[in-house]
Amino acid sequence: MKIIKKPIPSYPGYYADEYGNIYSMRSGVEIKISQRIHKDYLHVTVRDNNSPVRRHKEPVHKLVLQAFKGYRLDDYVCRHLNGDRLDNRVVNLEWGTQQENIMDSIRHGTAACLRHGESSNGSKLKLIDILKIRWLKQFGYKQKELALWFNISQKHVSDITRGRTWQKDICEVMRGGNNLYD
Repeated sequence: MKIIKKPIPSYPGYYADEYGNIYSMRSGVEIKISQRIHKDYLHVTVRDNNSPVRRHKEPVHKLVLQAFKGYRLDDYVCRHLNGDRLDNRVVNLEWGTQQENIMDSIRHGTAACLRHGESSNGSKLKLIDILKIRWLKQFGYKQKELALWFNISQKHVSDITRGRTWQKDICEVMRGGNNLYD
């Protein structure tokens, strides 16, 4: 079976295939470009002789969509239809509105608003730490001591011990649905 490759209009000499790979033909020899993860998405470095900045780090999904579906319309973004940011196959990518992209992320369960506990952005603590804090507080340790030990604010300790935060995760443990040692 032959792999379909198409030129990337914004970068002459570069091609994308249907599986999300990027190739350079600038030297006359086809070279598959290595991809690196940057901010949760795969990127490649491409060269543009017509630009004052010669090297550009571009997201792979953008280049694949440009090659197979044309340039992005104003106010459109790339949508990963299956929710996997690393899956840059043509069948998984589509240009769409920001609202469509948000609805996709909610449907896939990848929306930031759905993350809580240790999967939340910027979380310093693991679920086991929360259970330790609650247990130590029951044995008379002061909030100030716990805050210092776990490198969090006293207010955060208060919220944890009063059940104002991490409630969903603690309830899941009580139901037996979360393994603390994963």
